[in-house]
Amino acid sequence: MVQKWLLVLGVGAGLALAVSCGRVGTVCQQSGSTAECGDGKICTLTRTPDTFDPNAVPPPPLIVCLRQCTESTDCGEGELCRAVYCSTQKSCQTGPAQDPPPDVCGPGGAGGAGGMGGAGGAAGMGGTGGTGGTLACDSEAWAYIQTLDPAAGFNRTNFVRETTTNLPDDWGRYSISLDLTDPLLEGQLLQFGFSATASNFTPSGVFYDNILIDPDAQYAENFEALDQQSPTALGDDPDALWGDGWIVFGNAFEADGTTFLYPYGPFPAPNNTGGFSGIALDQGGVDQGDQVLVIISDYNNADQAIGRRIEANTFRERTITAADLGGTFIFSFDAKRGNINEGCPVGGGGAGGSGGEGGVAGSGGASGAGGVGGVAGAGGAGGA
Repeated sequence: MVQKWLLVLGVGAGLALAVSCGRVGTVCQQSGSTAECGDGKICTLTRTPDTFDPNAVPPPPLIVCLRQCTESTDCGEGELCRAVYCSTQKSCQTGPAQDPPPDVCGPGGAGGAGGMGGAGGAAGMGGTGGTGGTLACDSEAWAYIQTLDPAAGFNRTNFVRETTTNLPDDWGRYSISLDLTDPLLEGQLLQFGFSATASNFTPSGVFYDNILIDPDAQYAENFEALDQQSPTALGDDPDALWGDGWIVFGNAFEADGTTFLYPYGPFPAPNNTGGFSGIALDQGGVDQGDQVLVIISDYNNADQAIGRRIEANTFRERTITAADLGGTFIFSFDAKRGNINEGCPVGGGGAGGSGGEGGVAGSGGASGAGGVGGVAGAGGAGGA
């Protein structure tokens, strides 16, 4: 049974599950529509999410109600006044501009909202690049064992981990262990599992397989018998000793990675739904078979888009008994690199200086004929 040992909090900005109709952040259906939102707001495409597993069906684009604007001074701190897809209007937006999916403006029918937009003004010259700097993206991953004391507010009493951020592309065997000789451990929770942390939707995937828990091979899993097509395959994987199935729990931090914001969970582990965990195909070698476990950060948490670091933990747990005391708990597994930090540089120069101010956007053309609705041209981007 899942131990409900931390307060469940909402994911926060952007999910709009607890937001009343028409307010900023309310999920809507058609980018560019004002009928779905309240006065002064417009339905806006904010991101096009991906899933790690290419065999999984990606979740739909995130489209929400945002405040209309004319220029960025109409918006709040950290927001930019940008064009809305499928409309000639603008809204206050955060995060990077998104490439729209091909059908974001719906099928053909009435004439487009605007013809081809006028050419944007020339971009200003970028500032001078900084010297030195950090990685462009810094996702992290590890396997871990930990114990938690329910009698002391579920405080962590032990934690050991094996960092898996920079594994080779080939499969290898890894192992970590924890001494269980302390008699005070009896009655505490024992957990083993995997963690992935990312921000700004940067890649974080790592593959795992052939999990074995000793002593006495008390738990083993190679994921071959699980239904790869079922979204509940991992959460519904009962074991006589280790409970109903895999569990997930999230922690959100500020961009510095140390300032804690909120926890959320625990929940049954999902399978290829855009966050935490999934069963991947065609990644195993001879020893791994057809199906392996993939662990990623939680990309369904919209706080990724504002640079917050989302730690996503996928694990199994049980209570430590007197029979466990005096022994050594061993967690071994196969692992290889997935797409974690894919496309990121390995070091080098810092960020360039601020770009110069872009020119004024040209006016939109006349309304297009029937077919897919046109989108008004955007202004020139600032220099990099």
